[in-house]
Amino acid sequence: MKTSLRNFGRILVAPNARNHHLRFTVFIPQLISNAPSSRIFHSSIPLNRKKAGEDVNTRLYDAAGWHTAPTVSVVCMPPKGGQPACYGIYWGDDDPMNVLKTVSPSRPNTFHASIDGVLLALRQALHERKLDKVLLRTDSEYLVKCATSHLSHWRANGYKKKDGESVKNKEDLQDLDNMLSQIEVKFDKIESPIEVFNKLKNASNTNVNVEEILNNSDAYDPSFDGQTVFVHGKYLEKNDDSYVGEHFKMAAYGVCFQGNKQFDFPGRMGKFPYTLFRAQLFGILKALQFANSESPKLKNFQIVCDSPIFVKYYKKGWKKSNGEPVANNFLYKQIVKLADELNVSFRYLPEDSNHPDFKNAKLLAQDGLGMPLMEDDKPRAESGFSRDTWIDNFFTKHEKDLAETAEEWKDVPQIHAVKYYLKDSKNYCTAVFDQSSDNYGNAFSVGKNIVIDTLKLLIPLLEKKIEEGATRLVLRTDVKRIALSLESFLKKWETKGYVTAQGSPVKDADVYKQISKLLKKINLRIECFAQPEQELDKKALEYCKEEAEKKSHEIGAID
Repeated sequence: MKTSLRNFGRILVAPNARNHHLRFTVFIPQLISNAPSSRIFHSSIPLNRKKAGEDVNTRLYDAAGWHTAPTVSVVCMPPKGGQPACYGIYWGDDDPMNVLKTVSPSRPNTFHASIDGVLLALRQALHERKLDKVLLRTDSEYLVKCATSHLSHWRANGYKKKDGESVKNKEDLQDLDNMLSQIEVKFDKIESPIEVFNKLKNASNTNVNVEEILNNSDAYDPSFDGQTVFVHGKYLEKNDDSYVGEHFKMAAYGVCFQGNKQFDFPGRMGKFPYTLFRAQLFGILKALQFANSESPKLKNFQIVCDSPIFVKYYKKGWKKSNGEPVANNFLYKQIVKLADELNVSFRYLPEDSNHPDFKNAKLLAQDGLGMPLMEDDKPRAESGFSRDTWIDNFFTKHEKDLAETAEEWKDVPQIHAVKYYLKDSKNYCTAVFDQSSDNYGNAFSVGKNIVIDTLKLLIPLLEKKIEEGATRLVLRTDVKRIALSLESFLKKWETKGYVTAQGSPVKDADVYKQISKLLKKINLRIECFAQPEQELDKKALEYCKEEAEKKSHEIGAID
């Protein structure tokens, strides 16, 4: 290798074996792979299988030739807002061959717009510009695949599909194949057609309202005058041998602020069912929440995401064609509220986009998958999931059910489970209070997991009540999460064998299993309160506070 580098660019002289004349050769080192069965080519070099035997130098020269080849861009826009599908052809600023036209009524869809634009651009190149080669950039991934792969196969089998039926749009594709036989073409993919449509605003050959196209488009607009934020979602699902029959799932998001890298951040979703769509929506919501929390607030910007579904239904008011709301309506409500306040628009880039900031958001989302999940409820509370969501709906229904059955439970004995937060401490006290047994059965503890600590105190009291023959009991509590845990989560965990949606074992499952067995023997009504409503509520809270003061030295030791 050292010899190759040392001789790079030198003119080497060697005798000709046949007539002994000197032969001059410019030495250029070859690229050699460590793997004998593979070959290395730069991604910009068009690989012609018929010329695979040619040396690397030839392919390098070919790539250089395409670098200076004439370029034409062909973009299309699907029918939207009452406007038919259209296509645009861009050769350069103010070029008289620039075109922006709608397709005829007999050719109404996006494919027709794409193929009409490409065929017209090739005719312009061949017959009007007299070109022998052209670099054609298009936003139609399907046409790129047709030109570079499918056409040769279809040509050989008479344009038939595997089932024997003719390929759809056969005549158009045959026209494309015929044009490609007359001119050398290299296809390149355009990520965002908006940039090209912007350049066609002054096209003389047009019957299209460009401003209407730009307003109706879902694609990323590089010319946007303002801050652009890129958001990417990531979803991972795989089997975990540790938990038979369960899938391991996680989802995350990445947020990249163009030109403001100090604002970039990743995140991981927690504590609700994971899907890629939710990861995408949650990333958008977190970007908006961040912008809203800045001082001054970030306003008048566009969010470019990887979810065309979100952009589509956001513009439709989150309604399906039948008028029903799209899934994850609770997330949409939070997004639209902040988007309206901050004057934010939404655009889309495909997953395989090479935009550097979009790729950075993708890497941040990948990093988010490796972030830890918190043990407490902070991620849900901070993200707004404690309001206007299924949790809020649970308590609304719970309170309604209590009100409807209040009369039949009014004479049932009560017990209390209450909490008391310690000042200047991360700890709290929890107590179970049974007025009917002259304080026999009261219990007190200091800890950090308020639900589990309370349930541990509750278990012996429930066991005692069952032994006494009780079949019904009212639990009055200011620990609302007890109701959520016992009346919602517990049923799901029992069904799934005490495994979470993430595929991991439920923490403190043994405590929940004990409670579950007891609840099969006694009907427990859970009544939640924020402030004491009954005299016994006050007594229970006073008891908890008194016990906390008695054991203040114990609490100090914990801190």
